[in-house]
Amino acid sequence: MQEENSYILLLLSRLRELREKSGITPSDLEEKLILGPGWISHFENGEGIPSLDLLLAILYYLKGNINDLVTGVPLITTSPKIERQINAEQDGEDLIIKFKYSQYDAIYKLLHANRADFENVIKLLRDKLARLSHEGKGNIEAIKTADFYKKFLKVNNFN
Repeated sequence: MQEENSYILLLLSRLRELREKSGITPSDLEEKLILGPGWISHFENGEGIPSLDLLLAILYYLKGNINDLVTGVPLITTSPKIERQINAEQDGEDLIIKFKYSQYDAIYKLLHANRADFENVIKLLRDKLARLSHEGKGNIEAIKTADFYKKFLKVNNFN
């Protein structure tokens, strides 16, 4: 198991320790947080990771804080992998891109591409989207896929 996953599992197990120390059952905590049955065990077993706001709410009801959660947990010694909505993995000479699109998972194969190519495109998109949003300050407008694609190609001299 990678170090960052072990770290997260350790933090989640500390959450269980804090809950048990407070004398609150998983079902009592789920009731207070208006969560369905099994959610607290789901987190404590490392099967899912609570959002930051949910984590803070859990700590609130346990009468704890972030320090209680991390005390005694060793520092990470490698850079953790960041969970992203879009990911790429190498497949031989090609790159497989995966991301959520609306309700569906999209998977694309980019031929003869590598992670560096992917990261450059993502950074370029990030920067261009930021520039487009700054140019239209106060203009709340949804950018349609085709419109964005045309603007992106034009701005980057691909067309």
